[in-house]
Amino acid sequence: MASHVLAKCQTRLVDDWERVYKYRPVLLETYVERGRFSGSCYRAANWKYVGGTEGRGRKGTGATVKDVYVMPLQKKWQAVLCCCADGKVRVRQRVAQKEPRDWIEAELGGTKLGDARLTSRLLEMTGMFYDKPLANIPQACGSVSATKAAYRFLDNEYVDWRAILQAHYEATEERVKENSLVLVAQDTTTLNYSTHPNTQGLGPIGTKSEKVRGLMVHDTMAFTESGTPLGLLNVQCWARDGIGSKHERHKKPIEEKESWKWVESYHAVSQVQKRCRNKSLLVVVADREADIHEVFAEQYNTPDGAQLLIRAERSRNRKVVDDKESCEFLWTKLEQQPVIGTREILIPPSEKRSARQAILMVRTMPVTLRPPMLKRICLRSGCGRCWRRKSIRLSELMG
Repeated sequence: MASHVLAKCQTRLVDDWERVYKYRPVLLETYVERGRFSGSCYRAANWKYVGGTEGRGRKGTGATVKDVYVMPLQKKWQAVLCCCADGKVRVRQRVAQKEPRDWIEAELGGTKLGDARLTSRLLEMTGMFYDKPLANIPQACGSVSATKAAYRFLDNEYVDWRAILQAHYEATEERVKENSLVLVAQDTTTLNYSTHPNTQGLGPIGTKSEKVRGLMVHDTMAFTESGTPLGLLNVQCWARDGIGSKHERHKKPIEEKESWKWVESYHAVSQVQKRCRNKSLLVVVADREADIHEVFAEQYNTPDGAQLLIRAERSRNRKVVDDKESCEFLWTKLEQQPVIGTREILIPPSEKRSARQAILMVRTMPVTLRPPMLKRICLRSGCGRCWRRKSIRLSELMG
């Protein structure tokens, strides 16, 4: 419905514009706020995603990042927009970039904080903290003047952590392009500031108590096949308003739930995948918390996006449908598949059990996932399962 309305508006806008201004537009442009909207209606209406804004705003930083979409209205729109007065098509030449002096400048030199002096201070402080990673700010800075400068930097309204990380994202993307297969893991952690009771802007980080306070952080990091970290591609940080109830969460749209973090992370990785589609394959890896319908729906609606590898949550009782529209539980269906391989893994000890080796049996199959109630689209997906065949205590192996 939304894509149909957009198409109608597009046709009416073009005709009305030509009637009023006496020329026909070449290109339409719009944006959506990243993190709140996915832009799925524009993609469904064949609008083209061209990138994200820098989130600088009028003051240089602090504004939300927008995803920009365009709709060409003519086949030769690029030639028309790039045409000069003499009728020739020209593309603006890239400005030659200076070689970075060291890894810090290569990683963060492109940070845009609205003032070159702030970027210079950022590079200097990064070097200080790198040399003394366990020191506090005065110890790392080494002098009173450098310490005051560091605190002024941290208190500056133009300094925003998202702007700093954006430069790192871009550096990470360059490293991603050097690898044919990249695993992108996303997970959530907490920053506990309960020992700093006067700190403002915190929220509860526990599930049952308001006393444990801090920040929630959801990061998305890229790795090579061998496990070498390439860097971050997305970081989300927020403070909870309070501990909500399960009943209240069911009434909220997915965009207002914490679960949206998985969708936003996948969306960010997919934008990198589109820019690296001829060089790298990105696979998003997540644990059972990411086993939600909206994540698979986002991947379904992004055919040229990143691949997904999510550990299934058994308690969700997922069902699959076949060509005859018959339903069966996912786990029951998988147990009927042949074993394609085995693998031995070491399970570390815990308080209740000793260390042991487990032999896993692997089964895979393509499935069509049945959507939850009130969510209509069935999703085609690949599915794998590992079963523990037996466990052997390490003490038994050692005699």
